[in-house]
Amino acid sequence: MEISEIIARAEIADVLHTYAHGADRCDWALVRSCYHPDAYDDHGLYAGGLDGLMVFLEQLGTQLTSTTHQLSNMLIEIDRRDDGEATVARSETSCFGYYTRPGRGGTEWAIAQGLRYLDQFERHNGQWKISRRNVVLDWEKVFDASIPSIVAETWARGAKGIADPSNGHLRRFGAIG
Repeated sequence: MEISEIIARAEIADVLHTYAHGADRCDWALVRSCYHPDAYDDHGLYAGGLDGLMVFLEQLGTQLTSTTHQLSNMLIEIDRRDDGEATVARSETSCFGYYTRPGRGGTEWAIAQGLRYLDQFERHNGQWKISRRNVVLDWEKVFDASIPSIVAETWARGAKGIADPSNGHLRRFGAIG
């Protein structure tokens, strides 16, 4: 493996992790920055262009109390043109998604999902971004999550947007909002 391929893989992994961070913090500008403007995304409940995806994700985000996307098993293949330039890549990334939302009768539901992101990346102007995504649902479990937590209330709690403790922690994200 050449250094340029290692760099490309790291840059693509960074896009994937940036997407997960943006989705969990409801930072839709950050999520949008992971895609090319003409990207296509099939998220199961939505399939289409980037603008429609952003509307779908923002509406879904208002229904969820919390989310976490944990990425693993990242397989990345880099395609090279005849001149050796890498401009297209494909990846398969496993994701454990965990979401909470209000349920019926004052309960809270937790939804756990085993997902895979089948992505095509393209490199334009030196930046890798998603040009096509297909989200595969391998399994899903929904359960009652209204049992009170036994964790001390003094523990720092994650939140959406600028209320999250990570806001401003990493310079590259700056103020989230």
